[in-house]
Amino acid sequence: GQYSRTLELAPDHVDALVARAGIHLDMGNAAAAAADVAVARKNAARDPRAAYLSALVAERVQDTNLVRKELA
Repeated sequence: GQYSRTLELAPDHVDALVARAGIHLDMGNAAAAAADVAVARKNAARDPRAAYLSALVAERVQDTNLVRKELA
């Protein structure tokens, strides 16, 4: 998709990473979402969207401690 193409050209593009992570979550692919969120967090540690998506990934894999940490 368009986000993947953007990330081919700019692998650290936070907006594309966040958007694609959300799509991965919607499709039930928590592992792929987690990978995109990890890169987004690395490049924009204070981005609230990345923190929120990280909490959603943690919820999907039933890591309640991480959910609390990400949303604190």
